[in-house]
Amino acid sequence: MSEEPRQSLFEPTLEDTEAELRPIARERPEDPAGTKPRHDPSALLPESHEPLLRQRANADAGLDPIDDDDDAPIPPTVVPPHSARFQFVYGILIGVAVAALVAAAIVFTHGDRKQTVALSTWSTWQPTRGSGDPIQQIVDHVAPEYRLPSGRQIVAVTGGPSQVQGVPLVVALVSDPAKGGAMSILENKNVVLYRMCGLGNDCAIKDGKPSVERGLYLRREALELALYTFNYVAKVDAVTVLMPPEMGKKPSVALLFRPEDVQPSLQNPLVDTLPGPTPSLKTLKTSPSTPIVNSITGPLQFDFSVTQDNTNARGYLVLDTPKGP
Repeated sequence: MSEEPRQSLFEPTLEDTEAELRPIARERPEDPAGTKPRHDPSALLPESHEPLLRQRANADAGLDPIDDDDDAPIPPTVVPPHSARFQFVYGILIGVAVAALVAAAIVFTHGDRKQTVALSTWSTWQPTRGSGDPIQQIVDHVAPEYRLPSGRQIVAVTGGPSQVQGVPLVVALVSDPAKGGAMSILENKNVVLYRMCGLGNDCAIKDGKPSVERGLYLRREALELALYTFNYVAKVDAVTVLMPPEMGKKPSVALLFRPEDVQPSLQNPLVDTLPGPTPSLKTLKTSPSTPIVNSITGPLQFDFSVTQDNTNARGYLVLDTPKGP
């Protein structure tokens, strides 16, 4: 029969080993799992709450920084009296200034030309918005200024789209044969047509006799009509003026103005081209505007005729280079 081995009295038992490995209660850590903080969280907070913006506010105001130990009370923010009112007025002034800058920067454009003079200062008179057709306003302003020695208005003027009895007229410009004689059709162009009529037969002027001075006088009127039109009527590509004929003849002379033909007059005030009050026939020779009018309008005179288009419901206003004497 076998005997179980006996355990020595000097060898520790399992119970004794576990007991020795178990620490004494007073030597154990307070929180074996490590969930209990080592410090009281409330001890980490400052005794007083210092505003974060206080240091920055004092620095911006040019004051010395406040020490951490300074417990002096923070002075309340002082709002200047009438602050809201001044802010409102200041906002209005800023708006006015911005509007003035925008207005100064605006460049008026008509087609391909640029207007460098503000329309409000280009002329002392201008059509009034909301007072009817600007073309009619221009006619009513310009036509009465040109008179015969008798005091009567020299011609009646009508203006509007380029048409006759409701039929559109497309300008067909024929160049000088010496320059090739090419024909240019002003297709899809906004053309204003003025007609000067002397109230005689075929619109001839009944009073007085034809003269070089009278022809130049009428060309001055035509130029003034065109300049006002380019400046105050939107998107005009050309202005045509049908001149009155000599007594016993049919109307045959027209002036064609395009922006490029009168560019300097559009870039400068009207008085630079047509200075002073409108002259009379007697004072035309001595008027400072006469050389300017003659140089501008002389090359813009054409013989005109009207012909019907065979395929469209429109006609052609044919402008041909005048024939020599």
